[in-house]
Amino acid sequence: MNGEKQSEPPPRVARLVLVTPEGAVIGRLALVPVDLPWWQDAQSVVLAVREYHGIDVTILRLLEAVRDRPHGGEVTYLAEVAQPVPAEVWAGRLEPHPLRSFRSVWFWRVGGLRALYVVWIRWAASAANFVSQATEQFRKPASGGGNLSESIRQQERIQPVAR
Repeated sequence: MNGEKQSEPPPRVARLVLVTPEGAVIGRLALVPVDLPWWQDAQSVVLAVREYHGIDVTILRLLEAVRDRPHGGEVTYLAEVAQPVPAEVWAGRLEPHPLRSFRSVWFWRVGGLRALYVVWIRWAASAANFVSQATEQFRKPASGGGNLSESIRQQERIQPVAR
């Protein structure tokens, strides 16, 4: 800064590379002007694409920017659409990155994390099974007839509560 006046960033135009929820590349959309120059602002990109192309997208990440520093200029985002839509051919390539997605291939290749996930799933299933069995026991007829909850209510009526 040192007394220099910062200039306003140029307007931002966004290009989207579209993928399906399974990760298959569909293609790219033509450039759309975006209201705000800030690269990290995904909402204005989603609104601009909805207005210009009539489709709903979910921005996944920034792929590239023409400028060497933030904000404004031409920016390319990776976006997901629920169903394939008409798009231009995109000749680029998506490289996997270990930190970009919980669902990434990297997560499943790391044995420790996968094992932890499997343990958690088994624990959740056993907890659900325990609750199911306890509920079933509560509903089963007790030795004196009726179910356990009725038996408990009868015992409360017979035995005075100590104060």
